[in-house]
Amino acid sequence: MSDVRSAWKDTGERFAALGGSLKAHYDEQHDVDDEKTKQELGESAKRFAGALQDAVEALGAAAKDPAVKDDVRKVGTSLAGALS
Repeated sequence: MSDVRSAWKDTGERFAALGGSLKAHYDEQHDVDDEKTKQELGESAKRFAGALQDAVEALGAAAKDPAVKDDVRKVGTSLAGALS
């Protein structure tokens, strides 16, 4: 069980890192020099990362539900069929 929790935690951390990367690219493309704008973008990135972390944690909790596991299997089967 701790492996699953660790995997979801890692996923959340990767989403947070992605948010930081996206912010850096935005700053670079828009040449943001205004300190207030930088601060607002930083806060937005933190909120985004927090929301992603919350979503990942919710998915982790849902993954423990047998009905959700069954739904995921069905989606996977359906997706595999569509891709083939």
